[in-house]
Amino acid sequence: MLGVRFILTGGGGQCIEMAAHRGIAERDRRDAITKLIARRGSLAQNEFLQELSLARPRMDSNLSEREAQAARAIDAALDRAASAYLQGQPGYVEAALYEALAAAQGFAPTLDDVRWTLRLRPEQMQEPDRWRIGRERDTTLAGYPAFAGDDTLITDERPLLYHEIIWVVNRCAFKATYQGTKENLRMFQRVVASVRFPEQGDSALAR
Repeated sequence: MLGVRFILTGGGGQCIEMAAHRGIAERDRRDAITKLIARRGSLAQNEFLQELSLARPRMDSNLSEREAQAARAIDAALDRAASAYLQGQPGYVEAALYEALAAAQGFAPTLDDVRWTLRLRPEQMQEPDRWRIGRERDTTLAGYPAFAGDDTLITDERPLLYHEIIWVVNRCAFKATYQGTKENLRMFQRVVASVRFPEQGDSALAR
């Protein structure tokens, strides 16, 4: 994750976090394949095969069946590119690489793809029994569809609200999280209200 966390001094664990999930953004193979296409003529055989290996998508723990289908298509096209390269068929190499690029460009993660991956799951926390899952809802924030969850963390001192908001913008997933008291919730709402995203085609990171 890449972002910022504000911790309330003396607040007993109260914090606000705004972050982009780099792990999901880095699953996008478009840049790696584009780089390979541009450099294919200048690479030695071992370099080409290494770059091709780095361009392959993850085949495990896919976000959704849509991503799994895209990953299989990319992987198959890269297999054809490797085979054609070893057989000395540069025209087929180029065609296969562009097929891989088209498959990568054809998939963009959606909110439905990532919401359950990023959603709080008590069983994954250090002390699962301290968490209470509450209301879940679809909403719109910062001009984009979002998924929000209103949960509770039971601490030794007092229960704390635990709110999270998930977006997907420009192929990147973002999450805003609040852990704190009801009295300080307004500050989190002000921070969320200030979020702005770049236009499509600009940097994927929010301002």
